[in-house]
Amino acid sequence: MITNQIKLKSDRQEDLQRVSPGFPISVYQTDFSHLNYQRVNWHWHNDFQVCLVTRGSVLFYIVSKVWKVSAGTGIFINKKLAHTAEPATKGAAYYCINFHPDLICPNQCNFLKEKVLTPFENGETSSCFLFDTNQQMGRSIIDTIHSIIDISENQNITGWELLIHSEILKLWPTILVMSQGSTTKINIQSNQRIQKMIAYLNEHYNEKVSLSDVSQIAFLCPEECTRFFKKITGKTIFQYLIQYRIEKSQDFLRNTDMSIAEIASHTGFSTQSYFSVCFQKQTGLTPNQYRKSFLLLNN
Repeated sequence: MITNQIKLKSDRQEDLQRVSPGFPISVYQTDFSHLNYQRVNWHWHNDFQVCLVTRGSVLFYIVSKVWKVSAGTGIFINKKLAHTAEPATKGAAYYCINFHPDLICPNQCNFLKEKVLTPFENGETSSCFLFDTNQQMGRSIIDTIHSIIDISENQNITGWELLIHSEILKLWPTILVMSQGSTTKINIQSNQRIQKMIAYLNEHYNEKVSLSDVSQIAFLCPEECTRFFKKITGKTIFQYLIQYRIEKSQDFLRNTDMSIAEIASHTGFSTQSYFSVCFQKQTGLTPNQYRKSFLLLNN
């Protein structure tokens, strides 16, 4: 199982890592007890996603909505929605299963596609919903998640791909019913706009970024752009940019021999001292302390 690893394309769409090449399902574990993994960056994908929190509580931000999901509870996230996750309690963890719509229904089967997939594309159903063991259908989804995890970790079983596929097919009618019974829907325009803004910020994080630049990308005036971004992410544009720069600097501290001054410059900070202040405020450690802590953990 892949743990604490997410790969993103330049447009922030997730470059999903599959349980087997060509088989459109991914199984991940996110464990926030690790020092170097304290947030899942904003991203999106063409897969449907079910997550099950196994320890502590996790905050899932999905476009303009926020859910605090505790251990034993899960969340369904519709495809193409911008989302992120971070721990609400120290050391939280969750499983995540992504699967492509093609596993539910092949493109050539128009009748079935209209019945079971189109509602998720045209807003007839909820964009996301919670499930837990207090619901019969919630228990069914959780049991299926555990079955998929078990099968994916025992690939010596003949036909294991078919077994996973059958679990996904068994899961979908329950998801369809639960989504129709929920009222939480996401604004498509807001979803597309925040994707453009985040992709731009992440691509230009090491440059001088102005509010005017971001406003033009979002097709909003600067004031409305600021309000919109804060409403969606809970952060100002420049709070988000600093956070992302610090996360990129952590990569350089862990994986290169670059000096602190070089990393500061490479990640868009005007001075090393300002970089160090921002880094300590976000992580609780100085850059040097962070680098030494990582080396101690891996030696």
